[in-house]
Amino acid sequence: MAESKPQRLLSLDVMRGITIACMILVNTPGSWSYLYAPLSHAAWNGLTPTDLIFPFFLFMVGLAMTFGLPKMQALPRKTALFNLAKRGLLLFVIGYVIHMLPALISQGSQWSFASSRIPGVLQRIGIAYTLVGILLLYLNPKQVFYTAIGILLSYWGILYLAPDPLTLEGNLIRTIDIAIFGETHIWAMQGAAGRVPFDPEGLLSTLPAVVTVLIGVWSGWILRSSDDIYKKLTHLGIYGSILGIIGVFWGFGFPINKALWSSTYVLATGGIAMMFLALLTWIIDLKGYKKWTLPFVVYGSNALFAYCLAEFWVGAMWTFVKVPDGHGNWVVAYAGIFNRWLEPTFGSYPGSLLFAIIHVVFIWAILVPLYRKKIFIKI
Repeated sequence: MAESKPQRLLSLDVMRGITIACMILVNTPGSWSYLYAPLSHAAWNGLTPTDLIFPFFLFMVGLAMTFGLPKMQALPRKTALFNLAKRGLLLFVIGYVIHMLPALISQGSQWSFASSRIPGVLQRIGIAYTLVGILLLYLNPKQVFYTAIGILLSYWGILYLAPDPLTLEGNLIRTIDIAIFGETHIWAMQGAAGRVPFDPEGLLSTLPAVVTVLIGVWSGWILRSSDDIYKKLTHLGIYGSILGIIGVFWGFGFPINKALWSSTYVLATGGIAMMFLALLTWIIDLKGYKKWTLPFVVYGSNALFAYCLAEFWVGAMWTFVKVPDGHGNWVVAYAGIFNRWLEPTFGSYPGSLLFAIIHVVFIWAILVPLYRKKIFIKI
């Protein structure tokens, strides 16, 4: 595909900012017992607006990679591979630390590595980023396309090696993670008979997540092509629609499932991401409606830093940051703020949502001076 060097599209930063802001919003309710339906993940099979956020994040990682690809390909191969591995490892370590550090600070010598979760969101991003980078170094666009198809079909077949492949208790992802990490190092999801050790960011399910990143790469190639903007938007819309339709119809036999990161989930969410990017590009870069975008540009300019900061702050509020409960005691800030002030004042569901909105605004307020001073923290 022929490429030019077009002016950077504002819609890319806006989509990244919307994604991060929404990720913080759905990750910080006042109580997980009081969630409006669109702000909750599907219980197992199915798709909600919240289920779009993480694949949108991975999609944007792939799209951004296309802008750095020429520079990466110009490096000696060993140097490029080292840089990919270094950044991937850094993301993995940061992801682990931001979950581990608040507990370590609050518990001190009583903290134990044995109960710490190893997989996570940034860990998945780090692994997928590295693998996609390797593919882009060694394969041309056509080979990348066929590799993506091969991954999705292979993953479908691999899952069916388990006797009960599409259930929480019987899937192969869980079996592999328990064998490698142990039950105490992975997440636990609520099942019919209680909580079951299962990590939605497991090792095996990171394989199809690589294709989510590749859909972003494909979209980046479309945007960086020499075609006029109308043709680019048409391609994004058509290809996105095709992916979504395939995902939906394939879903009758292989359900759309975020926890398993099923191949159908990859196609459905990737297709929606392409169409949403086309819509934003049409509104912002083509029609020029830009005044509303600034808050999201602020988020998008320091996206990974914003996510890390939010995750650490939430962990801190659950551990060593405390507030008075009004009865002479100090309680962890997360529960204290919601239980003492927000829920009694606004009610359970509105108070829980307001708690999340306050966090979105709080992180945004920290990012504003960084944006004004053009400080962009790269991870």
